Amino acid sequence: MMTWLAVAALAIAGLWLADTLLLHAEAQGWIYYRRRRGSPGTSAAAAMTLQAFFQPAAQSAVTQLVDREASRREDDDEGDGPRGGHR
Repeated sequence: MMTWLAVAALAIAGLWLADTLLLHAEAQGWIYYRRRRGSPGTSAAAAMTLQAFFQPAAQSAVTQLVDREASRREDDDEGDGPRGGHR
């Protein structure tokens, strides 16, 4: 019985210590943890980084789509008028 209490007390102390260290790191500006929200897109960027690590082919496909869209926007910005020649 005492063993379980000791393990529970150590677990609670470890969680408290981890929380304190993470709050300190957040105060230093190293991470976003509990008190501040990340900027918009932070979680999306993190998800894309993980996806690139675990699925490199998917990241390549996303990169190609982004490049195509960027070149399409550049073509539209050249001033040739709307697509299809209709005004």
